[in-house]
Amino acid sequence: MGGKLAALAVSLVALGALPAALCKGYALLVAKLGFGADYNYFFNVNAMEEFDWTHAWSTAVELFRHGFWVDRVLFPVALAVLVFSIGWMRKLWRNPLFAACWIALSAQAIFVFTRGEDYAPRYFLVMLAPLVLVVALAFAVLMERARAAAALLAVAMAASVAANLISTIGYATHRSYDLRNAATAIKMTVRNDKRQNPLILGVSGSQISLITGIPSINDAYGLEDMSQKVGTYKPGWYLGWNGVDEGTLELLSDYRLEEAGTYPAFDDDDRNRLVLYRMIPRSR
Repeated sequence: MGGKLAALAVSLVALGALPAALCKGYALLVAKLGFGADYNYFFNVNAMEEFDWTHAWSTAVELFRHGFWVDRVLFPVALAVLVFSIGWMRKLWRNPLFAACWIALSAQAIFVFTRGEDYAPRYFLVMLAPLVLVVALAFAVLMERARAAAALLAVAMAASVAANLISTIGYATHRSYDLRNAATAIKMTVRNDKRQNPLILGVSGSQISLITGIPSINDAYGLEDMSQKVGTYKPGWYLGWNGVDEGTLELLSDYRLEEAGTYPAFDDDDRNRLVLYRMIPRSR
C-alpha cells in the first residue's frame, strides 16, 4: 500500500470483512433453501483435528521431504531464492507478486503442517504455480544484477523442464488403467448376478459409478448413518479397500458378506486393492 499505514488498515479490514460477508451470506442462503443441515455436516466432516505438537519436528521434516512432490528441482531452488532474498536479493520483495507467492506458499505449508500425517499430493500440487513464479521473478532480477548466477538458475530451470518432460513421456508410454479395468470387471460381476440389487455401497462406489453407470451410495459420508442407508436402499453389493474393517462388519451384521472379486487399483498401501462383496441377508 505504498507504505501508508492508513491504507494498509483499510486493506486489512477489507481482507477480513468481505470474505466473512460472502461466507455468511452464502450460509444464510443455503439455510433459507433448506440445506442448513447439509451445510453444517460439510464443515463438521472436514473439521481439522487438534494438532499434536509433540510430533511437530517429525511433521516438519516430512513436510519438507514431501515438498519435492511439487517439483524435484524448483522446490530446493525456490528455498535458496528465499534465503538469498533476505539479504542479497531484497529487491524481490518490492514486487507484490513475489510477496504474494510466498504468502500463498506459506499458508499452504501451514495448512499441510496442521494436517498432521495427511500428506495428500493434492495439497502440494497447488504450490506449483507460485513456486514457478518465484523462480521466474528471481531469474529476472539476476539477469540485471548477476549474469553468472542467472545462467546457473537457467540450468536449474532447464533441468526441471527436462525432468518433468521425461516423467510425462514415461507416463504416456507406460499407461496404466487399473482403476478402469477394476471398474469394468466389477460392472460385469454386478450385471451378471440378477439375484442381487445392482446398487453398490462403498466410499469409492461413486468412482465406479462415473466409469460404469452402476448406481452407488456412500457408506462414509452423509446425514444418515450406514444402518439407515442400508435399511432404506437395500444395496446388493459392498465395495471396500483391502477388505472390510471391524466397524463396518458390525454395522452390516444383518448381512453375510461373500467375496465376489479382488481388483488391483492404485499404487498405495491403503488403497491398492478394491474388494467386492455380495451382501446376502442372513434371513435369506
